Amino acid sequence: IAASLVAMAIPGSTASAVPNEYIESFTTTAYRDNAANLAHWNTVAGRLELPPLATATLSAYITGAARDVVVRGDLAFVADGPQGLRIFNINNTAAPSLVGTYDTPGFARGVAVAGEHAYVADDASGLLVISIANPAAPTLAGSYNTSGSAMGVAVSGNVALIADFVGLQSLNISNPASPTLTSTTYPPSGNVYDVAIDGDQAYVAIGSAGMYVFSLA
Repeated sequence: IAASLVAMAIPGSTASAVPNEYIESFTTTAYRDNAANLAHWNTVAGRLELPPLATATLSAYITGAARDVVVRGDLAFVADGPQGLRIFNINNTAAPSLVGTYDTPGFARGVAVAGEHAYVADDASGLLVISIANPAAPTLAGSYNTSGSAMGVAVSGNVALIADFVGLQSLNISNPASPTLTSTTYPPSGNVYDVAIDGDQAYVAIGSAGMYVFSLA
C-alpha cells in the first residue's frame, strides 16, 4: 500500500459537515507508533508490513503414532495409530492429561466427533463408532467394515463420509449402532486419503490427483 486516504466528517458551526482529509505516507516514519505495535515501516517500498504469525509450543504429550485430532470443548480426541482412540483433557493446555482410551483393532488414522460419539477411521477395520458419553470409559457402539482401508472420516448430520483409499464411501449413521452403506464413489484416478464436509459439498484429498469436490445434494 503506497498510501491510504482517510476521510471523516467533523460537525461544525454550519449546517453542512466540513470534510477533513489526511494522506498517510509510509515512506516516512514520522507518524509511526510504538515499534512494538507495528512490525516494519518499509520506507523504501512505501508500505506497512505486519509481523508474521509466530507460534510457540505450549506443551506436548507423547502418544503412539498420532494421525488426527479433533477438539470439542475441553476434550481433544486423537486418532493414535496402533493405540486407537485417546481422549485428553485440555482445560490446562500447558499440561494435557489423558482421560480415556479405546484400543481399536486396526490403525486409527482419522477421527470425527458428533454428539456423544467419536467416529474413527481405523484402516483395515473400517469405521468404528465409539460412545464417548463417558470420556473416561469409551465403549464401542457400532462399526462398519468398509471395502478398502479407512483413512479419514467426516460427519454431518446423519451422514458419515469415509476416505476409504480406493473410493469415497457414504454411510447412514442415523443409528450409530448400525451404520449402513448408501453409496460409493470412485475417483477417476488416485487414492482417497481424507475428506471434509462443508454444507452440501465434500472436499476430498486424492493424492497425486489433487482435490475433488463432490456434491452431497
